[in-house]
Amino acid sequence: MKTRIEGISHRGEGVARIDGKAMFIPYTLPGEEVQVELIKEQKRFGRGRMTDILTVSPDRIKPVCPAYYECGGCAYQHISYEGELALKTRVVRDTLKRLGGLETEVMPFIGMKNLWRYRNKVVWHTALVNGKIALGFFRESSHDLVPLHGCTLIHEDIEHIQNSLADNLTELKVKPGTNFSLRRSSANGEMSLLVDGNCDSKALVDWAALLPQKLSVHVVQGNKFKTLYGKPFLEERLCGLTFRVSPPAFLQVNHEQTEKLYGLIYEYAALNGGEAVLDAFCGIGTIALSLAGHVSKVTGVEINPNAIEDAKQNAAINSIDNAEFYTGPCEEVITKLNQQYALVILDPPRAGCKEDTIKAIVEANPKKIIYVSCNPSTLARDLKIFVAAGYNIIRVQPVDMFPRTYHVETVVLLSHKRT
Repeated sequence: MKTRIEGISHRGEGVARIDGKAMFIPYTLPGEEVQVELIKEQKRFGRGRMTDILTVSPDRIKPVCPAYYECGGCAYQHISYEGELALKTRVVRDTLKRLGGLETEVMPFIGMKNLWRYRNKVVWHTALVNGKIALGFFRESSHDLVPLHGCTLIHEDIEHIQNSLADNLTELKVKPGTNFSLRRSSANGEMSLLVDGNCDSKALVDWAALLPQKLSVHVVQGNKFKTLYGKPFLEERLCGLTFRVSPPAFLQVNHEQTEKLYGLIYEYAALNGGEAVLDAFCGIGTIALSLAGHVSKVTGVEINPNAIEDAKQNAAINSIDNAEFYTGPCEEVITKLNQQYALVILDPPRAGCKEDTIKAIVEANPKKIIYVSCNPSTLARDLKIFVAAGYNIIRVQPVDMFPRTYHVETVVLLSHKRT
C-alpha cells in the first residue's frame, strides 16, 4: 500500500495514518511518500516495512554503517544531522504536550561536531550462529544476534578489543549467553572489561596481558564483581575532577557532551555559595561533586551501595569535605533526612521518578529543581506532577548525548511559583 509519512515516533520511526490507525514504519522520514507492507496490526496501531520510497525527503542520506538496517542500534543514520536534531526536538516537544499536557518552548538540541566514535562504553552479547560462537549486538526489540560488522559509534580502541575478542572466543572457551561490557577512560585511554557469563578465566587473563592496549578484566559474581587482571577501577576526569569508576558503575557514555550537560546544570543552578543541594540518583557522585565547590553542602542519594562507595571515595580523592552520600531508595532517604534544599537535582533512570519520590522532593521545599531525563515520556509524566505541585517550567534544553540513535537527554529547569 502507498502512504505518506506525517510524523516521527520517540523511537525514530516514521508515523503514517492508515484507515484511522497510526502506522509505525522504520527508516522513513516525515514528508516522504512510501510503499509499505503491513507486518503487524493491532486494534489501535500497526507496524509496517518500507518496500519503496516514492517521494524522497531532502534530508535523506546514505548510512555510514554497513550494518545499519540490520543492527538496530542506530535510528537516524539515514537522515542529515540537522534533520535528526530537528526531529528529536519535535519528539521532546510533542511528548511533553501529548503525555504531560505541557505547552512549553523546547530549545534546539545542543549537538556535536563529530558524530562518530563518541561512545566510551559498549555491551556485546554472544550466541551460536550457524553452529559457531559469535560476538555481536542484539537486533532491535529481540534477542537475535547480529554478528559484528564494526560499529561507527564506538571509540577505535574499543573496536580493536572487539575484533580481538571476536577472533578468540573459541580459545577463551566462551559459552553462548555470555555478555561483555567494555568501558574506556577518556582521561588516559585505559579500558575495563566486565564479563557476565562463562569462559576460561586463565585464558582470558593471558589474552588481556598480550594486548597492546591497557585493559583490566573483571567477572560478575552475584551482585558484585571480582578483578582478575589489572586495576579494580578506571579513572575518569570530568569538570576538572578525578573520578573512580567501578566496572558496573553508571557513567554517561559520551564524555564531550557530558561536560556540556554538567555545564548546563551549573548555569541553571545560578549558585551563590550558601545553598544546600540535594542530588537524587547521584550514582558515583559526578554531578554532586562537580557542584560541591560552589555550595555550602551537597547531599547525594543512590540506591546502589557500590555506587555510593565510589561516590565517597571520589569525594576523598578530590579533597571534598562538604558532600554526604546515603544509600537507599530516594523517597525513603529524603523523608528520613527531613531537610530543606535550595536546589534538587534529579537524574533518574529511564523509568523516571516514583510518585513517592516526587512527593518527598516537594516536601523538601526546593526553590529550584533541575531534572535530567533520558526518556521524554517519563519526563512528561513527572513534570506534570511537579507543575501541579506549584512549579513552573523555566527552560527545556535537550542535549544530544547519543547522535544517530533515537535516545535523547533533556535538562529541565523548574522554579517554584512562590520565588
